[in-house]
Amino acid sequence: MDWHQQAFEMYFSKHMEIVDISKEVGISRQHISKYLQQFTQFKIEKEWRKKQNGIKRRESKRDWDREHRKRLNIPEVDAHSIRREHEEAVRVLSHEKY
Repeated sequence: MDWHQQAFEMYFSKHMEIVDISKEVGISRQHISKYLQQFTQFKIEKEWRKKQNGIKRRESKRDWDREHRKRLNIPEVDAHSIRREHEEAVRVLSHEKY
């Protein structure tokens, strides 16, 4: 099997990166990239990879946020606490002069 077939299979079937393909096949990245760009599937594959990277990036960011988010000690809100806050706000506002 020549490097053309190997590069094609590795890129489109195994979804390997061009850098890894070039290391395995022994041909430069630029040469492999130029060869793969001549196929119509290249654009489709590139868009698919871009979409997959976006998904991975969002998941990674969500996981990072979950690990590093500040934990706030927010007291549980119930009808009694809302009523108490409302009554306090009414007292403050009733004494203000406009």
